[in-house]
Amino acid sequence: MNDESTSTLREAASRLEPDIERLVAGGTARGRRLRRRRRVTTSLAAVAAVGVVAVSVPLLNSGGAGPTGAEIASDPTPSVSETTPPAAPARRELAVTQAQVPGTFGELFEGEITALPQKEVVDSAPIVDFLWDGFGVRVGITPAEYALPYDIETGEQIGEAGTPRERCQGGGIGNCVAGPDGSFVATYENTGPAVDGGVSSRFVTVYAADGWDVTLVSHNAADSKGSPLLADEPPFTLAQLRQAALSDIWFQ
Repeated sequence: MNDESTSTLREAASRLEPDIERLVAGGTARGRRLRRRRRVTTSLAAVAAVGVVAVSVPLLNSGGAGPTGAEIASDPTPSVSETTPPAAPARRELAVTQAQVPGTFGELFEGEITALPQKEVVDSAPIVDFLWDGFGVRVGITPAEYALPYDIETGEQIGEAGTPRERCQGGGIGNCVAGPDGSFVATYENTGPAVDGGVSSRFVTVYAADGWDVTLVSHNAADSKGSPLLADEPPFTLAQLRQAALSDIWFQ
């Protein structure tokens, strides 16, 4: 990524609110490398009265027990599939510009869309606030490397974005579940300040296998901070936000 794109994405990050930043950007902690899961094998030998008999035991791994009734080598050589993670699919192209995001959301959920002035236009990583029937909505569609920390002097990003599972777990929400096509989905609900009259918000982020992180946020007010409440709850359920975040409507 060149300096201009990095600078543009970094400037867009300043528009994120604390809770939303944790979902869209995942915090600076998401740049660290997570250790990959290792398979563990065990073997057991039983000594009979006459000679030594090899005894098979199940292989302990994330996929379950292995076959029984066959000898297990004391130092098995891992296969290519065990040591090499599957290649990520080619990254999809965005089908929307930043200005088109609110109207595209309106195609998923019929309602009156009110565009709001945006601090900055970043079509390569749109993060857009708008109103749906008067309720505040935010849509963020950002590349995974958007969340990586960077060297202040050189502007180079540090670390690797990681797999969908790693990006989801690095977000700090702790409720990541597997989604379709290798994606992982995080959901979150928040009321802040946590007193009567505080604005309630619902967040969903889909960490896609091709390197996109798609976040949708719905408030029960026009804005997440200090706005009069328009309803007891946000107008969209977590299931509806998940459906919208997983939609192909955002991509070519």
